[in-house]
Amino acid sequence: MKKKRVFVVCVVLAALILVGVLFVPYKVDILEDGGSTVHTAVMYTCVEWKGIDISNPTDGIVTIKKSVFWFPTNRKSINELRKIAFPGAK
Repeated sequence: MKKKRVFVVCVVLAALILVGVLFVPYKVDILEDGGSTVHTAVMYTCVEWKGIDISNPTDGIVTIKKSVFWFPTNRKSINELRKIAFPGAK
């Protein structure tokens, strides 16, 4: 019975380590387009797009959109991700 408990604990610890490696962000970038932030992990990339809100330009730079790109799309460049997030933009 004790060997089975040790095995279960080892499996649970291995699963937690795997989740930590795959889903905890390891890199944070701040872009020069107004302060957009990019959080990158192995399985996803989360981008908080910032810019000037054209409906109320007096507010200054605000968050326009938040996007999450899952693997394998998250491995594309930031310009390709921008085209995916804003398909009608130039």
